[in-house]
Amino acid sequence: MVFGCSASQRRQFEARLAKASSASLAHPLLIPGIFAELERKRLSERVEDTLDRFTLRTNSVSDSPDRDLVMLDMNEEQMSDYLQLCYESQSLAKELKIVKRQLAKMVQFCDDFKPSSSAKHQTVLRSVDQEEILANENSIDVINVNKMLKARILEIMDEYDDKIEECNMIMDNMSITMQTVWSHIARRDAIVNTNIARANNSIALDAKQDNGQMKSIAFLTMFYLPVSAVASIFSMSMFDWSPSEGSVVSDSLWVFILVATVLTALTLLVWQIVTCRQKRKASSRDRDLEVGYAADQLESKDFI
Repeated sequence: MVFGCSASQRRQFEARLAKASSASLAHPLLIPGIFAELERKRLSERVEDTLDRFTLRTNSVSDSPDRDLVMLDMNEEQMSDYLQLCYESQSLAKELKIVKRQLAKMVQFCDDFKPSSSAKHQTVLRSVDQEEILANENSIDVINVNKMLKARILEIMDEYDDKIEECNMIMDNMSITMQTVWSHIARRDAIVNTNIARANNSIALDAKQDNGQMKSIAFLTMFYLPVSAVASIFSMSMFDWSPSEGSVVSDSLWVFILVATVLTALTLLVWQIVTCRQKRKASSRDRDLEVGYAADQLESKDFI
Protein backbone atom coordinates (compact mmCIF):
# COMPACT_ATOMS: atom_id res chain seq x y z
CA MET A 1 0.00 0.00 0.00
CA VAL A 2 2.78 2.40 0.86
CA PHE A 3 5.14 1.43 -1.94
CA GLY A 4 6.81 4.54 -3.34
CA CYS A 5 6.19 6.64 -0.21
CA SER A 6 9.01 8.15 1.78
CA ALA A 7 9.80 7.11 5.33
CA SER A 8 8.05 10.20 6.68
CA GLN A 9 4.94 9.51 4.62
CA ARG A 10 4.95 5.87 5.71
CA ARG A 11 5.03 6.90 9.37
CA GLN A 12 2.18 9.37 8.80
CA PHE A 13 0.18 6.68 7.01
CA GLU A 14 0.63 4.22 9.87
CA ALA A 15 -0.20 6.88 12.49
CA ARG A 16 -3.43 7.86 10.76
CA LEU A 17 -4.40 4.23 10.29
CA ALA A 18 -3.71 3.50 13.96
CA LYS A 19 -6.04 6.33 15.06
CA ALA A 20 -8.90 5.20 12.81
CA SER A 21 -12.06 3.95 14.47
CA SER A 22 -13.78 0.69 13.69
CA ALA A 23 -16.40 2.53 11.64
CA SER A 24 -13.67 4.28 9.67
CA LEU A 25 -11.96 0.95 9.01
CA ALA A 26 -15.20 -0.34 7.58
CA HIS A 27 -15.33 2.43 4.98
CA PRO A 28 -13.77 1.47 1.60
CA LEU A 29 -12.32 4.98 1.04
CA LEU A 30 -10.29 5.07 4.24
CA ILE A 31 -6.95 4.27 2.59
CA PRO A 32 -7.58 6.47 -0.50
CA GLY A 33 -8.59 9.24 1.91
CA ILE A 34 -5.31 8.92 3.83
CA PHE A 35 -3.37 9.04 0.58
CA ALA A 36 -5.41 12.09 -0.46
CA GLU A 37 -4.29 13.84 2.75
CA LEU A 38 -0.65 12.94 2.15
CA GLU A 39 -0.89 14.12 -1.45
CA ARG A 40 -2.55 17.36 -0.32
CA LYS A 41 0.35 18.05 2.01
CA ARG A 42 2.94 17.27 -0.67
CA LEU A 43 1.31 19.41 -3.34
CA SER A 44 0.67 22.28 -0.91
CA GLU A 45 4.34 22.35 0.07
CA ARG A 46 5.37 22.42 -3.60
CA VAL A 47 2.97 25.27 -4.36
CA GLU A 48 4.14 27.24 -1.32
CA ASP A 49 7.78 26.73 -2.27
CA THR A 50 7.11 27.90 -5.84
CA LEU A 51 5.14 30.89 -4.58
CA ASP A 52 7.93 31.86 -2.16
CA ARG A 53 10.52 31.70 -4.97
CA PHE A 54 8.28 33.82 -7.17
CA THR A 55 7.73 36.35 -4.38
CA LEU A 56 11.44 36.66 -3.64
CA ARG A 57 12.26 37.13 -7.31
CA THR A 58 9.49 39.69 -7.77
CA ASN A 59 10.55 41.64 -4.67
CA SER A 60 14.18 41.70 -5.79
CA VAL A 61 13.09 43.27 -9.06
CA SER A 62 10.48 45.62 -7.59
CA ASP A 63 12.84 47.00 -4.93
CA SER A 64 15.38 48.05 -7.55
CA PRO A 65 15.19 51.74 -8.56
CA ASP A 66 15.78 50.80 -12.19
CA ARG A 67 13.31 47.94 -12.54
CA ASP A 68 13.26 48.03 -16.32
CA LEU A 69 17.04 47.92 -16.53
CA VAL A 70 17.19 44.97 -14.13
CA MET A 71 14.66 43.08 -16.24
CA LEU A 72 16.50 43.87 -19.45
CA ASP A 73 19.94 43.03 -18.05
CA MET A 74 19.00 39.48 -17.01
CA ASN A 75 21.61 37.05 -18.22
CA GLU A 76 20.89 33.70 -19.81
CA GLU A 77 20.96 31.82 -16.49
CA GLN A 78 18.56 34.23 -14.81
CA MET A 79 16.21 34.09 -17.78
CA SER A 80 16.35 30.28 -17.67
CA ASP A 81 15.48 30.28 -13.94
CA TYR A 82 12.62 32.66 -14.62
CA LEU A 83 11.18 30.45 -17.35
CA GLN A 84 11.76 27.31 -15.25
CA LEU A 85 9.64 28.85 -12.49
CA CYS A 86 6.86 29.45 -15.00
CA TYR A 87 7.05 25.86 -16.27
CA GLU A 88 6.93 24.51 -12.72
CA SER A 89 3.83 26.60 -11.99
CA GLN A 90 2.14 25.32 -15.13
CA SER A 91 3.05 21.71 -14.30
CA LEU A 92 1.76 22.12 -10.74
CA ALA A 93 -1.54 23.53 -11.97
CA LYS A 94 -2.00 20.55 -14.31
CA GLU A 95 -1.12 18.09 -11.53
CA LEU A 96 -3.58 19.74 -9.15
CA LYS A 97 -6.34 19.51 -11.74
CA ILE A 98 -5.63 15.80 -12.28
CA VAL A 99 -5.76 15.08 -8.53
CA LYS A 100 -8.90 17.16 -8.24
CA ARG A 101 -10.62 15.02 -10.89
CA GLN A 102 -9.74 11.90 -8.86
CA LEU A 103 -11.16 13.52 -5.74
CA ALA A 104 -14.36 14.29 -7.63
CA LYS A 105 -14.67 10.56 -8.34
CA MET A 106 -14.26 9.86 -4.63
CA VAL A 107 -17.04 12.36 -3.86
CA GLN A 108 -19.27 10.59 -6.35
CA PHE A 109 -18.45 7.28 -4.65
CA CYS A 110 -19.43 8.79 -1.29
CA ASP A 111 -22.76 9.88 -2.76
CA ASP A 112 -23.42 6.38 -4.06
CA PHE A 113 -22.11 4.62 -0.96
CA LYS A 114 -24.46 2.42 1.07
CA PRO A 115 -23.52 1.06 4.50
CA SER A 116 -24.95 -2.33 3.65
CA SER A 117 -22.33 -2.82 0.96
CA SER A 118 -19.40 -1.73 3.10
CA ALA A 119 -18.73 -5.23 4.38
CA LYS A 120 -17.94 -6.37 0.83
CA HIS A 121 -15.25 -3.79 0.26
CA GLN A 122 -13.85 -3.08 3.73
CA THR A 123 -10.13 -3.43 4.37
CA VAL A 124 -8.92 -4.16 7.88
CA LEU A 125 -5.26 -3.32 8.45
CA ARG A 126 -5.13 -3.51 12.24
CA SER A 127 -4.34 -6.58 14.31
CA VAL A 128 -7.97 -6.92 15.45
CA ASP A 129 -10.35 -9.76 14.75
CA GLN A 130 -12.52 -8.93 11.72
CA GLU A 131 -15.59 -10.58 13.18
CA GLU A 132 -15.31 -8.43 16.30
CA ILE A 133 -15.23 -5.29 14.15
CA LEU A 134 -18.23 -6.37 12.16
CA ALA A 135 -20.08 -7.27 15.32
CA ASN A 136 -19.51 -3.84 16.84
CA GLU A 137 -20.01 -1.93 13.64
CA ASN A 138 -22.90 0.47 13.54
CA SER A 139 -24.28 1.50 10.16
CA ILE A 140 -25.03 4.98 11.50
CA ASP A 141 -21.37 5.45 12.39
CA VAL A 142 -20.36 4.36 8.91
CA ILE A 143 -22.79 6.87 7.42
CA ASN A 144 -21.31 9.61 9.62
CA VAL A 145 -17.80 8.59 8.57
CA ASN A 146 -18.94 8.75 4.95
CA LYS A 147 -20.31 12.26 5.46
CA MET A 148 -17.14 13.44 7.21
CA LEU A 149 -14.98 11.88 4.52
CA LYS A 150 -17.01 13.56 1.79
CA ALA A 151 -16.83 16.92 3.59
CA ARG A 152 -13.07 16.58 3.98
CA ILE A 153 -12.62 15.69 0.32
CA LEU A 154 -14.66 18.75 -0.65
CA GLU A 155 -12.46 20.90 1.60
CA ILE A 156 -9.35 19.49 -0.10
CA MET A 157 -10.89 20.25 -3.50
CA ASP A 158 -11.59 23.84 -2.43
CA GLU A 159 -8.00 24.12 -1.20
CA TYR A 160 -6.80 22.80 -4.56
CA ASP A 161 -8.85 25.49 -6.28
CA ASP A 162 -6.96 28.10 -4.27
CA LYS A 163 -3.63 26.48 -5.14
CA ILE A 164 -4.56 26.39 -8.82
CA GLU A 165 -5.40 30.08 -8.64
CA GLU A 166 -2.00 30.78 -7.08
CA CYS A 167 -0.25 28.85 -9.85
CA ASN A 168 -2.29 30.70 -12.48
CA MET A 169 -1.40 33.98 -10.76
CA ILE A 170 2.29 33.12 -11.02
CA MET A 171 1.95 32.22 -14.70
CA ASP A 172 -0.08 35.36 -15.47
CA ASN A 173 2.39 37.64 -13.69
CA MET A 174 5.35 36.01 -15.36
CA SER A 175 3.62 36.20 -18.73
CA ILE A 176 3.05 39.93 -18.24
CA THR A 177 6.66 40.31 -17.10
CA MET A 178 8.02 38.51 -20.14
CA GLN A 179 5.79 40.55 -22.43
CA THR A 180 7.11 43.70 -20.76
CA VAL A 181 10.69 42.50 -21.23
CA TRP A 182 10.13 41.71 -24.90
CA SER A 183 8.37 45.05 -25.33
CA HIS A 184 11.37 46.89 -23.85
CA ILE A 185 13.73 44.85 -26.00
CA ALA A 186 11.68 45.62 -29.10
CA ARG A 187 11.62 49.31 -28.20
CA ARG A 188 15.39 49.33 -27.65
CA ASP A 189 15.93 47.52 -30.94
CA ALA A 190 13.68 50.05 -32.64
CA ILE A 191 15.77 52.90 -31.22
CA VAL A 192 18.96 51.18 -32.37
CA ASN A 193 17.49 50.61 -35.82
CA THR A 194 16.44 54.26 -35.97
CA ASN A 195 19.96 55.37 -35.12
CA ILE A 196 21.37 52.98 -37.71
CA ALA A 197 18.96 54.36 -40.30
CA ARG A 198 20.02 57.91 -39.46
CA ALA A 199 23.68 56.92 -39.73
CA ASN A 200 23.01 55.22 -43.07
CA ASN A 201 21.17 58.30 -44.25
CA SER A 202 24.13 60.46 -43.27
CA ILE A 203 26.52 58.07 -45.03
CA ALA A 204 24.32 58.11 -48.11
CA LEU A 205 24.32 61.92 -48.14
CA ASP A 206 28.11 61.98 -47.77
CA ALA A 207 28.43 59.40 -50.55
CA LYS A 208 26.16 61.48 -52.74
CA GLN A 209 28.29 64.53 -52.08
CA ASP A 210 31.46 62.56 -52.81
CA ASN A 211 29.88 61.22 -55.97
CA GLY A 212 29.16 64.76 -57.14
CA GLN A 213 32.73 65.77 -56.40
CA MET A 214 34.06 62.71 -58.27
CA LYS A 215 31.91 63.67 -61.24
CA SER A 216 33.42 67.15 -61.16
CA ILE A 217 36.93 65.69 -60.99
CA ALA A 218 36.13 63.29 -63.85
CA PHE A 219 34.76 66.15 -65.93
CA LEU A 220 37.86 68.26 -65.29
CA THR A 221 40.04 65.25 -66.14
CA MET A 222 38.22 64.70 -69.43
CA PHE A 223 38.48 68.40 -70.17
CA TYR A 224 42.23 68.73 -69.57
CA LEU A 225 43.39 65.24 -70.63
CA PRO A 226 43.41 65.90 -74.41
CA VAL A 227 45.19 69.20 -73.87
CA SER A 228 47.76 67.52 -71.61
CA ALA A 229 48.28 64.69 -74.09
CA VAL A 230 48.76 67.06 -77.01
CA ALA A 231 51.11 69.26 -74.98
CA SER A 232 53.17 66.24 -73.92
CA ILE A 233 53.45 64.93 -77.47
CA PHE A 234 54.34 68.28 -79.00
CA SER A 235 56.92 68.99 -76.30
CA MET A 236 58.96 65.93 -77.30
CA SER A 237 62.30 66.34 -79.02
CA MET A 238 60.87 64.59 -82.06
CA PHE A 239 59.32 67.87 -83.07
CA ASP A 240 61.50 70.77 -84.11
CA TRP A 241 59.30 73.79 -84.61
CA SER A 242 62.14 75.99 -85.85
CA PRO A 243 64.09 73.72 -88.20
CA SER A 244 66.96 75.22 -90.09
CA GLU A 245 66.40 72.66 -92.73
CA GLY A 246 64.34 69.49 -93.21
CA SER A 247 60.97 68.50 -91.64
CA VAL A 248 59.47 69.55 -88.32
CA VAL A 249 58.70 65.90 -87.43
CA SER A 250 61.61 63.56 -86.69
CA ASP A 251 62.03 60.41 -88.72
CA SER A 252 62.01 58.38 -85.46
CA LEU A 253 58.39 59.25 -84.63
CA TRP A 254 57.36 55.71 -85.51
CA VAL A 255 59.33 54.45 -82.47
CA PHE A 256 57.12 56.49 -80.14
CA ILE A 257 53.94 55.31 -81.84
CA LEU A 258 55.03 51.66 -81.75
CA VAL A 259 56.03 51.71 -78.07
CA ALA A 260 52.86 53.56 -77.04
CA THR A 261 50.68 51.10 -78.98
CA VAL A 262 52.39 48.04 -77.47
CA LEU A 263 52.19 49.39 -73.91
CA THR A 264 48.53 50.28 -74.38
CA ALA A 265 47.77 46.80 -75.75
CA LEU A 266 49.64 45.12 -72.88
CA THR A 267 47.77 47.23 -70.34
CA LEU A 268 44.39 46.35 -71.84
CA LEU A 269 45.35 42.66 -72.01
CA VAL A 270 46.38 42.50 -68.35
CA TRP A 271 43.19 44.30 -67.35
CA GLN A 272 41.10 41.84 -69.38
CA ILE A 273 42.83 38.81 -67.81
CA VAL A 274 42.39 40.09 -64.25
CA THR A 275 38.73 40.96 -64.87
CA CYS A 276 37.93 37.54 -66.37
CA ARG A 277 39.64 35.77 -63.45
CA GLN A 278 37.60 37.73 -60.95
CA LYS A 279 34.39 36.93 -62.85
CA ARG A 280 35.23 33.21 -62.85
CA LYS A 281 35.89 33.24 -59.10
CA ALA A 282 32.60 35.02 -58.45
CA SER A 283 30.69 32.54 -60.66
CA SER A 284 32.33 29.57 -58.91
CA ARG A 285 31.49 31.01 -55.50
CA ASP A 286 27.87 31.53 -56.54
CA ARG A 287 27.63 27.95 -57.81
CA ASP A 288 29.05 26.63 -54.53
CA LEU A 289 26.51 28.62 -52.60
CA GLU A 290 23.68 27.30 -54.76
CA VAL A 291 24.89 23.71 -54.36
CA GLY A 292 25.19 24.12 -50.58
CA TYR A 293 21.71 25.65 -50.37
CA ALA A 294 20.26 22.76 -52.41
CA ALA A 295 22.02 20.23 -50.17
CA ASP A 296 20.66 21.93 -47.05
CA GLN A 297 17.16 21.82 -48.52
CA LEU A 298 17.47 18.09 -49.23
CA GLU A 299 18.77 17.40 -45.71
CA SER A 300 15.92 19.36 -44.17
CA LYS A 301 13.37 17.41 -46.25
CA ASP A 302 14.98 14.09 -45.28
CA PHE A 303 14.92 15.12 -41.64
CA ILE A 304 11.24 16.03 -41.86
